[in-house]
Amino acid sequence: MASRNPEGPRSAEAAARGSWGSGGISRSIAGGRNVLADVDEDYTEVSAEQVVASAPEAMLVTDYLTLFGEDYPAAEVKAATVFALIPGSPAAREQRFLLVPAAATHSGYRNILAIPEIGAFLHPEAFEDA
Repeated sequence: MASRNPEGPRSAEAAARGSWGSGGISRSIAGGRNVLADVDEDYTEVSAEQVVASAPEAMLVTDYLTLFGEDYPAAEVKAATVFALIPGSPAAREQRFLLVPAAATHSGYRNILAIPEIGAFLHPEAFEDA
């Protein structure tokens, strides 16, 4: 879950605390802010109330179609499921999410290639002339 950082791109986090991406490269440079940064775990469950209270403006959804031989729902289905749990949040009201390929969430060049896409999603005005 992310919220736009008012300082714009290159300024904060945008995904799971310490657990998503290559050491935070794409999320910090892309200009988002992790709305659950105060949760003291990486991958964990949080209540719908916690998420709504944090007022996420957008959601980054990792697209794992198959993992360890198990089929996973498409990113659109995952986003719809979460939005149904948090209908009062700005992200849910606007149905605002970005599908991020699983390969872009792990160390490597795809993580770096995801930076402009995430940045343009979070801050489209900063990329209008790009």
